[in-house]
Amino acid sequence: MQVYTMVVRDTKTGAYVETNVAESPGEALKWAEGQIRDVYGATPVSNYEEENIADRGEGGFYVKSKKGWLTVSCESHEFSELEF
Repeated sequence: MQVYTMVVRDTKTGAYVETNVAESPGEALKWAEGQIRDVYGATPVSNYEEENIADRGEGGFYVKSKKGWLTVSCESHEFSELEF
């Protein structure tokens, strides 16, 4: 099973939220976009790296929030059911 680890990090404080999404890169990106809106009060910007996450489940991009910059990163990896 493919798993996508998404991290949204505040570049000023270093605080971050992270999750693993096992559905699709698109669903992982939706989670990150929700965190950006709900937690940080910012709007994701569309760019090549965001499209890269949606297509392949890896990459990253910067987002300008009300209080500074956020980084969003995604890493895809295989997850075996034996690891549960």
